[in-house]
Amino acid sequence: MNPDRIFIKMMDEAFKLALTDFTVICPDELDAELPNAHRNYSFDCALNTLKELYKYHKHADIWEINDYHYVLLYDILRQFSCIYNDLTKEDDVSEESLIKVGKIEIHEIDFEQLVEDYFPDTDFLLAQENLLGLSKSVKEQLGLSPETFGVVMGMKPHSEELKIKFYSKRNFEISDYNPGLFTPSSKIYPFVNEEG
Repeated sequence: MNPDRIFIKMMDEAFKLALTDFTVICPDELDAELPNAHRNYSFDCALNTLKELYKYHKHADIWEINDYHYVLLYDILRQFSCIYNDLTKEDDVSEESLIKVGKIEIHEIDFEQLVEDYFPDTDFLLAQENLLGLSKSVKEQLGLSPETFGVVMGMKPHSEELKIKFYSKRNFEISDYNPGLFTPSSKIYPFVNEEG
């Protein structure tokens, strides 16, 4: 799904939160910060990969990433969504705390729907025993990426696997919100009115 300004702002805030957290956590607390990706990353590698992903996130072109990147993005977006949703439920939430795009204010993030809309798949979350039980032909049929096995089995990525590759020049307009994912009357993102 093409990102809209709401999602771009959300990812920006998730990166900032994660990078700030890395300045105060100890390397042995990585599993709390990255509940899925900690199996694949050392503290320094996770921090450097997050910095690299954030740099490309702010770049105008489109970049190709793999499951080693997606598991990291999944963890930081999940953490951000949980914290954001807790914060916005408070009675005294400040206007500055809300994600805003134009006149739109987001009061809740539907993390599960966000993953469904923006992640090509979540194969990187498969249980090890489920992946090991699949035959080669089934793995091919499911379209598992070459990196999925390494991520699921807790292997550290090779430097080549962490390279972010140029995909194409951005050739789409970024709107404030994607009408397929959001209606302006909602305070939940992503949200589609069942009637519309």
